[in-house]
Amino acid sequence: LTAYDDGSILNFNVSSTVTPNSSTKIYLNTDINSYNLDSLDAAFHLPNVEVNLGGNYSVTERLSASAELFYGSPIKYLNTEKAETDKLNQLIDLSIGGQYKINKNFAAFAEVNNLLSSKRQRWENYSSVGLNFLAGIVVKY
Repeated sequence: LTAYDDGSILNFNVSSTVTPNSSTKIYLNTDINSYNLDSLDAAFHLPNVEVNLGGNYSVTERLSASAELFYGSPIKYLNTEKAETDKLNQLIDLSIGGQYKINKNFAAFAEVNNLLSSKRQRWENYSSVGLNFLAGIVVKY
């Protein structure tokens, strides 16, 4: 079921990056949203609050590590079985990664995502992937 409505969004965004030394970068990005709709009860599947907190650390000139914590507030959706507004749980996602620069044109990376193995659904009836891994090669030319 698709629902359309007119309305407005008020977004408050705070972003900050701190570099305490040449090898460390810490960042924070926060979005707070307020939805004012003409007829629907809620802005379905749109979060009120999202927060990203993360950092990068250069271990050596070639090796770097990163970590990120993501929070998404509970999301309202239209439950078609009950014909009423319902809520999906909040999302907390912790990820870590690393990159090794082989030379100026090549690098290898690895990431471990969703370390907390959160099973929260971003969309009703579409489960998220739990703990997952990603590895690859970066080519720059």
